[in-house]
Amino acid sequence: MWMPFQNQSVQSWEDLRRFSDQAFQNIYKALSGNLSYQDNMRCTIVETVLSTATATISHNLNQIPYGFLVLNQNANANIWGASFEWTEQNVYLTASATVTVKLAILGG
Repeated sequence: MWMPFQNQSVQSWEDLRRFSDQAFQNIYKALSGNLSYQDNMRCTIVETVLSTATATISHNLNQIPYGFLVLNQNANANIWGASFEWTEQNVYLTASATVTVKLAILGG
């Protein structure tokens, strides 16, 4: 388990205040736009081109994903999971039109 102050001892209320301030500053910094999807969730980010044909998209999660988020796309298109069962290596997606997408594929 990660403990930021494990090698330091708190011997006074001033030490406790200083360590608490430092911990809250680290939390504030992390929550102020410094967390990536990979830092915060088990996921992989992929960029690919989808079309009306089913696309096989590899991921490195080593587990069956439970979904995906569209982070960016360059055209107006709906994107959905194809009728193939997802695996620990691949997801299968289809789009209503040809579109380049950036996806976060989410692990469990």
